Amino acid sequence: MKFSIRTKLIISFFMVTVLIAAAGLLSVLLGAAKFRVAGKLVKTREIKDDGLHKIETMLVSLHCYETQMILSEYLNKSGEAWEYKEKYNKKASELEQAFKDMFPLFISDLSRKEIAGFYSGWNSHTQSHEKIINHLNKGEIAAAVDIQQAESRRSFERSLASIHQLIQYNNEKTVELYRKIISGYRDDRIKMYAALIFLTILGLGIGVHVSLRISRHITERRRAEDKLNDINKKLARVSQYKSEFLANISHELRTPLTAILAFTGELLKKSVGNISPEQEEYLRDIRESAGQLLNMINDLLDLSKIESGKMELNLTEVSIGDIAREVEKMLYPLADEKNIKINSEINESQAVIADREKVRQVIQNLLANAIKYSPPGSEIHLSVADSDSIVEGVVIKIKDSGPGIPDEHKERIFDAFYQVDRKLNREYRGSGLGLALVKKIVDLHLGEIRLESVQGKGTVFYVFWPAYPAFEDDLE
Repeated sequence: MKFSIRTKLIISFFMVTVLIAAAGLLSVLLGAAKFRVAGKLVKTREIKDDGLHKIETMLVSLHCYETQMILSEYLNKSGEAWEYKEKYNKKASELEQAFKDMFPLFISDLSRKEIAGFYSGWNSHTQSHEKIINHLNKGEIAAAVDIQQAESRRSFERSLASIHQLIQYNNEKTVELYRKIISGYRDDRIKMYAALIFLTILGLGIGVHVSLRISRHITERRRAEDKLNDINKKLARVSQYKSEFLANISHELRTPLTAILAFTGELLKKSVGNISPEQEEYLRDIRESAGQLLNMINDLLDLSKIESGKMELNLTEVSIGDIAREVEKMLYPLADEKNIKINSEINESQAVIADREKVRQVIQNLLANAIKYSPPGSEIHLSVADSDSIVEGVVIKIKDSGPGIPDEHKERIFDAFYQVDRKLNREYRGSGLGLALVKKIVDLHLGEIRLESVQGKGTVFYVFWPAYPAFEDDLE
């Protein structure tokens, strides 16, 4: 399938637009995906940071509870000591559970090391706490204080240091993650801009390529048009020379033919002396042949004038029905010789602006052809009626009973010198100018002629003659 240059241009720019839109959408989707992943990572870091600070607070609370418990025993406040002991146990359980929940979030080697340090300190602290409880139960408060200061405090500080290391490490990773996110966003933006620049350059390249193709196509088309115009000018000059030649030669031939007809008429009138019957027959043949030749020359002269643009119309308001009746009456003897009946139906009332002589010439040519091609004893139908279309005018219809026109000849039937039967011994004689002249005259009046024909069943010619209100100024 071949596309026009305009279609190719539209498709090219549409493709570039789709590519740019796809690149933009892909960049947005990738960016959104990265931001979602980064968001999850940041959220994980925040959870770890919150958990670590919570554990740090719990460790401090445990150390305070343990100190308060020893102090209460020292002050003989057994009830408060027992209460702080319960708080310590509860907080210790919460801390262990919190650290178990946090443990899966730490997967790096450094994190594992600090976690091991925390567990080591926590286990030492738990053992020290049990020793403190045993001494308190025995009333050995001084020993409990010594263990807290010597062992419990040291294990507490070691666990707390591990938590601080984890918090610092988590903060460093969070900062690093933010930097990577910002760097990735910057890289993605650079890639997106690069893709857009590339696609823009690609689109411009395609546009330039298509524009050059269009420019080349326009240049070639202009050259072809210039060449065609030159050929048309040459053909127009040749056609003009032909028309002028035909007009001149027709004029030169018409003068002696008119003289031959005039002299023949005088001889037939016997104004210069008597002639024998045989001589009279010869003279009648001469007059008939000269008349046919003169009609042919007149048709040729009219056709040449129309083609050269020298034909002038004598526009008047005419009745096509009256002209049709005159032509029917004039051609009646010709039809009567072949025993052909002309059925006429003339109902028009619309007057038209036209050249009366040209209208008569059109009807006469069409009706004479109908008589010529219809077999003896047949019928011809002639009708004239007002047009029923929105354009005012008159329609002439002439139907014969002739052999019809084959489909392959219908398109060229109105060409000058064209004949359906082109053999030298053809049955129907003629110059091939009649229908061509009819078509030229109808076109000159801005009318329309068409035909319907079925081979072996005759031919119908329709002529639409508009009323021509536009000619009223010319008429005045």
